[in-house]
Amino acid sequence: MGRSAIVSVVSEELRAVAAEALSAAFSGPPAQRLADAAAVADHLERVLVAVESGEVSATAAEALRIEGAILALRAITGSR
Repeated sequence: MGRSAIVSVVSEELRAVAAEALSAAFSGPPAQRLADAAAVADHLERVLVAVESGEVSATAAEALRIEGAILALRAITGSR
């Protein structure tokens, strides 16, 4: 198995683990799930501020992923 095939298999396994963890974390009634998603967005915004200020190091791609996650969570929750 080549390196790209291994990376692909590992990526799929990580996605499955992440999906399972998210499913467990965002359980309960819809209002609670939306509140949890908004709380995660708030936390990620604090992380992004720390990255942008240089307090926490991250690659440009990582910062963009965090920003994308924030935008997606805000779209789902209908908040800022």
